[in-house]
Amino acid sequence: IGNEDLLGGVTYPPVKLSNGTTIKCYYTTIQAAIDAASTGDTLDVAPGTYLETINLNKTNLTLRSTGGAAVTTIRGGGGSGAADAVVRFGANGVTLQGFTIDRNSAIADSRAIAPMGSSGATISGNTITNALRGVQGDFYGKPTNLTIQGNTFAASLQYGTAGTEDMTGLNISGNTFRTTVEGIGLGVGVELPGTVDQLFAAQTWQLPSGYAIKDYRVAGEPIFGAPYLTIPTDLAIAQGARNTNLPAGVELSANIPVTLFTNGHAIGAASFSLDLSGSCVSVADPATAVQLAPDQAAAAQLFATLNGGDLDIAILSDTPLTNGQLLTVQVNYSSSSSCLNPSDGVTALNFVTDDPAPSFGSVEGGSLTAGTSQNGSIRSRWGDCNGDGNINAGDISSCILEIFDRDGTARVDARYGTATNNFAGTIFCDSNQDNVINAGDIVCTVRRINDLVCGAAAAVPSTTGQAAFLGLGSALPGAGKLSVPISYTANGNAAAALLFALQIDPAYGFDPTDADSDGLPDALRLSLPAGYQAAVAYDAEARLLQVSLIALSLPMTPLADGQLGSLELSLQGDASAGTAAVRLQDVSLGGLNGESLAVQTNPVTTSPQPTTITRIFLPVIRR
Repeated sequence: IGNEDLLGGVTYPPVKLSNGTTIKCYYTTIQAAIDAASTGDTLDVAPGTYLETINLNKTNLTLRSTGGAAVTTIRGGGGSGAADAVVRFGANGVTLQGFTIDRNSAIADSRAIAPMGSSGATISGNTITNALRGVQGDFYGKPTNLTIQGNTFAASLQYGTAGTEDMTGLNISGNTFRTTVEGIGLGVGVELPGTVDQLFAAQTWQLPSGYAIKDYRVAGEPIFGAPYLTIPTDLAIAQGARNTNLPAGVELSANIPVTLFTNGHAIGAASFSLDLSGSCVSVADPATAVQLAPDQAAAAQLFATLNGGDLDIAILSDTPLTNGQLLTVQVNYSSSSSCLNPSDGVTALNFVTDDPAPSFGSVEGGSLTAGTSQNGSIRSRWGDCNGDGNINAGDISSCILEIFDRDGTARVDARYGTATNNFAGTIFCDSNQDNVINAGDIVCTVRRINDLVCGAAAAVPSTTGQAAFLGLGSALPGAGKLSVPISYTANGNAAAALLFALQIDPAYGFDPTDADSDGLPDALRLSLPAGYQAAVAYDAEARLLQVSLIALSLPMTPLADGQLGSLELSLQGDASAGTAAVRLQDVSLGGLNGESLAVQTNPVTTSPQPTTITRIFLPVIRR
């Protein structure tokens, strides 16, 4: 789908060319848009993978992605030589922002970005990968006043920035380097705005091997990055939300990975502490909660103790520790609302940076440069019902399964399903965070998928306070059949999801056949507003028909008063007058904002009085 998605039913190509607020045209390839551009234009590129090499050859042209580097890739076709760089700068003042630049080949002499002879260009917010060199400046001229800022140089690169000889005004800051040979090469004659120490301090070094900076202007050893510890940011804890074996007062747990970047050092000892002083995260038993990663465990010894609000960890090894995951820490997460429902959904996970700071020793016993660390965070992913770390359409169907699995509708009940008994959801099925899993959570999940707030956070409530009504009308007899009307009264409630189940008496037959292939049994006739989808499941053994009516299109249309549909049954046994032909149960209603709405029901429809047939005997006249 293009930049503007659907406007009046038209799907636009993915590359938008504009100048200021004026949209000039849309294109299917980036280079076609560049060729049509003029000085000072902007190209906005929708998420996707673009198989092309490009030349930014229009002055002051800005090329940027709309979704960021994680979802927008420009991939070259391999080969070697400057002409095969994925991106070349053929004009001054150009900007390349927010892409994964994939050279698609790490063979000798390959490079991802070639600034060539440009002046005043900017490379920012990109992930650069799969090349021998990430940015190389000494081909087709020397760039001047080049800014390289906020990029990630991936571990599939040997060299990050290279070919910098005689470059003036080179500004490199805020980048993350994971290169395997050399992060930054300072060629003879290059001019920097500050010192090499300032250049080193302005980057993040996560090198699996090699060194950070080599200054070819002077004799001496290259500069190595300090050992570096990280905890993931925005770590999803949905998988831990399934844990049913937790102590009192704990609603979920999470395994926190701690990663070590050796940055070229042969590390034989590491010591650091995690700050657990807050009330949300705790460790029950360090001896079992802290576990070395498999690649580290064979040659290393682990020591972990609780010291007040800190978890102190020390590791000793006769052989160098491996670059990569060092260990995991299983933390328990408090069930208090202040922990599970913070305004931003995030709880910090921090290293102790002083008293003591992270420290490292070499395998020979010597002390290394003081280590550095990057703190992480846990995010409560409300709406991630299936526990895969994402919130998408799969969570809508998972929430329906969780509501109807009959293991209880409280939030904590979601964890107790198994593959053979009920549905194994997570506590995050409670998308609107009201401690009950029902139709409101489905609407809330739809809103979260579309980056909208839901539940109590929404500005306008979906109810006036009076309960809505769902009822079964009197069964209408036919020729050996019954028709049960299903009606709804809003009573001032703006509902966007309605879930209910119909329990069918054994004396009545229900035909689940879907002859017209519309996804619904033909015996269930529904009349829904535009934008609604119906999902129906029938358990023949339990004789239970489960119905979900959900608004999936924005803006959502509220359910209106009237008959929603009818259920057709057949007589297949003895049914006396007044028998409960159908029982209405498991009813829940979700508001337009994802709230849980009150709903009353008329839960039973009875079979009608049998038709009385009066026999009249007339005299027979024989002749």
